Amino acid sequence: YSRMALALDTNGFPHVMCGGQNQGFFYTNRTSGSWSSGVSMTSNANDIHPSLVMGLDNVLHLTWFTRDGTRSINYRERSAAGAWSSTETVASAIGNSGDVVDQSPSVALDSDNLPLILYHEQATAHAYVNVKKRTAANTYVDYSPAQGSGAAGHDWSIAVSWAGDWTICGHSDASLSDIEPTCMTRNGGTAGTWGTATKIVSDGRGRDGSQSIRYDPIYPGSSTTIDVTGSDEASTESDWFYNADITGAPPPVLLFSDIITGANSGGESGNGVYITLYGKNFGATQGISTVTVGGVAVPVYKIWGSHN
Repeated sequence: YSRMALALDTNGFPHVMCGGQNQGFFYTNRTSGSWSSGVSMTSNANDIHPSLVMGLDNVLHLTWFTRDGTRSINYRERSAAGAWSSTETVASAIGNSGDVVDQSPSVALDSDNLPLILYHEQATAHAYVNVKKRTAANTYVDYSPAQGSGAAGHDWSIAVSWAGDWTICGHSDASLSDIEPTCMTRNGGTAGTWGTATKIVSDGRGRDGSQSIRYDPIYPGSSTTIDVTGSDEASTESDWFYNADITGAPPPVLLFSDIITGANSGGESGNGVYITLYGKNFGATQGISTVTVGGVAVPVYKIWGSHN
């Protein structure tokens, strides 16, 4: 069972969950040139399949699967200062129909910088996809696709686009004969609705295995492409990779600024000089977006508009 997960912080440093056979898993990072001492997240050998995502605020979000009894999905987060929260239960008694290797909790951050946690209910052989949004400590709101909509099967995962749309991918309902990689998008995120489940491959061969998706316009990526990769235990094609075109807003473009040099201290609140940036695709509101100068985030934003 997997006990490995990786996320990069805003400086590009790795943060890792790892564990061996018959043990829980540990957290370590390489933020200072060498690997830190491991911090135990859980000593329960039945805690498996961790998933990580790092926010722009350098808060690390962790979700994982506990296969004890009726099985559960759990959550913790690590603050930018390095403090871990207590364990929260995202969903308990999710069912024990189906193999534990078919369960794949996945976590992503939406445009509100809040974690979205995907997992499968295992009360039936369909293994319907569930998506919950953590709005506060120990508070989770259900945004799951409707049962029977096509979001079912095994090992689905979730990603969020530049435009705030949610995309989920996995292999289709295991109770059907054609098990194929399938995706579904919720345009508009929290305020939107789930679209139609679409098979990204449908050649009758069947591909039974885990899926992983990533939307990343920064490293280096594309604003309109989502990357999907997976394994296939059912045929000689043991793994595969696809680029799926999605609808998304283009990344911001900087055209010019009013100054190119200035003090980074003094002035109002000791934050240095004011600078005005002009460009396009900034968005009408700031949301969780930030501007960095020399790798350091700007602390205060007086005005944020579509073009400045």
